[in-house]
Amino acid sequence: MDDATNELNSSTINPRRPQDARNVSADRGRSLLDFNHKLAISWVYDLPNVRAEKAFMKGILHGWEVSGSYLAQSGQPVTLLSGADSNANGSPTADRPIFNPNGTTDTGSGVNFVCINAAGGSSVVTAINNCAAGNAGIVGYVAANASAKYVRAALGAKSNVGRNTIGTPGLNLWNIALLKSTKLREGFTVQFRAETYNTFNHRCPSINLPSNNGALDQATNANPFAAGFVLITAGNSFLNTSQFSGGNRTMQLGLKLIF
Repeated sequence: MDDATNELNSSTINPRRPQDARNVSADRGRSLLDFNHKLAISWVYDLPNVRAEKAFMKGILHGWEVSGSYLAQSGQPVTLLSGADSNANGSPTADRPIFNPNGTTDTGSGVNFVCINAAGGSSVVTAINNCAAGNAGIVGYVAANASAKYVRAALGAKSNVGRNTIGTPGLNLWNIALLKSTKLREGFTVQFRAETYNTFNHRCPSINLPSNNGALDQATNANPFAAGFVLITAGNSFLNTSQFSGGNRTMQLGLKLIF
């Protein structure tokens, strides 16, 4: 548990600054470093040599090795964001949404303005989007989607969602390699390797990488968690894990002469 982990703006989905600098304790929650479960295994196994009298058969049957690694890890906590400066501190970076306990899981909604309508000399509160954001006639908000689990906290609204309350999908990653060493003559050995990374092609979503401006680094990571994953007004991208394939299977061959 902590109230701040990412102070260098290296992650768009874990804001570096508090929601309210005058109430940092409201940001106390799961640390960005909190991975509840992690299992890492690696192995190297030299296959037993099969008895063979012919040098040719020895060359084929001897010198095999299997190695690999396995990683199982729970997801990283991330913070849901409204994308609006609800507390008027000059930045929407860390402002969180409003939680609707009766809402549909993994759904987000923007809001319509509740405005004072002075037409005809009367003052009527109406839940229609008939005045612009920032207009003095706005007295409240209603969710555009009443069944949404998370609703945007617009200017003046107070969030009831904590920091780092959502976890990203975990990892289930296998890497396996097969190696064959063949002795050519005294002092010379040729080694062949066949390697696979993410052998079983499991989806392994990745968090966006640090960059010099805090933006998603698409150039060096083809599949980061986009900011839309935590932004409640991002439509189908919001809390949608199917948009990320994450680390597709890679296969490579290698040949090395050892002397």
